[in-house]
Amino acid sequence: MTEFKLEKISTGSNVKGVMSKKCVILNTAHSLFKSYGFNSVGVDRIIAESNVAKMTFYNNFGSKDNLIFACVEFEIESQKREILRAIEPLDEFTSREKLQAIYQWHIDHISKPDYNGCLLNKALIELWHLKHLISAIESFNTLKFDIVANLVKGTGAKTVLNFLNGIMQPANSYVLNMQEFDSLIDLYDK
Repeated sequence: MTEFKLEKISTGSNVKGVMSKKCVILNTAHSLFKSYGFNSVGVDRIIAESNVAKMTFYNNFGSKDNLIFACVEFEIESQKREILRAIEPLDEFTSREKLQAIYQWHIDHISKPDYNGCLLNKALIELWHLKHLISAIESFNTLKFDIVANLVKGTGAKTVLNFLNGIMQPANSYVLNMQEFDSLIDLYDK
């Protein structure tokens, strides 16, 4: 299976500023998968909306599964980068303030106009049989857990992480506001 680097995917432009066909395919598929899920989007639709030849698709990805894995890796790297960016400038801040920043990132993420559910959650539901994909998502969740565990006491990390992951669920009308989130943090504050 081909391994993709985030830098190559996100900056896949040539000297003239034209995005590579590989990046066009990836960005198109990523957008379609976010909107419609993995199982309802076929290779032919991705090819048509990417405006590339079928051979170009297969030369770059080999299969739909490889493209799906590249999209999931891209989403993981994107979320990881955004979460770390939200807390990096807060080195001198309290654990509570860092947790609030992580919470706010989740709220901002689901408040985007094009948000249609978390791509990683869709992958867990639709593609549970692809073990390497599930493993990549589990590794990302371990990273998120480690970040949270450094900010809260004991078993509180699991509760806070599960709450944060729950925000990403579709049709979630029970998201806590910041004051309610602070009350949750009070239970586990370091």
